[in-house]
Amino acid sequence: QDEFDQIRAAELAEAQRMEEAEKRRADEKERRLQQERQRVANERTLSKKVAARGFAHRYIGDVVSDVFGNLANSGFFYDPLVKEIESDFVPWLLDGVGSSVSGLLEAQALLDNAVVAAVASKDEKAAAAEAERLRREEEARKAAEAAAMPPAESGAEGQEEQTA
Repeated sequence: QDEFDQIRAAELAEAQRMEEAEKRRADEKERRLQQERQRVANERTLSKKVAARGFAHRYIGDVVSDVFGNLANSGFFYDPLVKEIESDFVPWLLDGVGSSVSGLLEAQALLDNAVVAAVASKDEKAAAAEAERLRREEEARKAAEAAAMPPAESGAEGQEEQTA
């Protein structure tokens, strides 16, 4: 009977050991399956996060560039040197150039008036000289006609001119 109890105890111990080994294998298999499911879920979550982040970067990148462009166009961002040049130097330069140009225009107008006056004076002198030349030619022609006429006719002509 002791021998039977020993064999039975040995078989029972062997069965328990085998059951424990089988339970460990089943637990290990379940743990591995659970790890794989967790890994797949993590990969899926990670890929969704990467896709969402990429979309957000593209969308936000466009929005940010549009906002910065609008702000730059409205004059929110400016270069202080360019601002100073545009607000101080350029108006001063334009005032100086404007006064120089107006001085040049006044000088040009005076010069134009002087040239017009000189040309008018020259034309008047030329007209007076031409009138004097014509008057002298007329006197010379009359003197030549008077000299070419016989003396008797010249007296009669002189009397006709006096009566007329």
